[in-house]
Amino acid sequence: MTSQVVCTEIRKKKGEIKVKKKSKIITLLAIVALLLSACSGGNGGSGGSNSGENEAKESANTAKPDEIVYAFPVFGTIPADMQLIEDEVNKISIKEINVKAQHFDKT
Repeated sequence: MTSQVVCTEIRKKKGEIKVKKKSKIITLLAIVALLLSACSGGNGGSGGSNSGENEAKESANTAKPDEIVYAFPVFGTIPADMQLIEDEVNKISIKEINVKAQHFDKT
């Protein structure tokens, strides 16, 4: 090989390395930008969205709550305070999502 061919090959490899470094830097910057935008925690730039959410919650709370029946395996007897737990859960769930939960009792 002549020295001119060797120099040309070295330049090509250096150019490839520069391109690889640039693409890595661009990829890293894109990832950082995505992470920062995902972690911004703001309201997404919408100024008046909270008033719409409040109105939706208020209208949902005035309507009759949806009822769900849930079941989970209990090995032995059902806890004596299950109704108390269910009532406390319902206080929160009716207020927040307008849903009333009821435990399925097979007995």
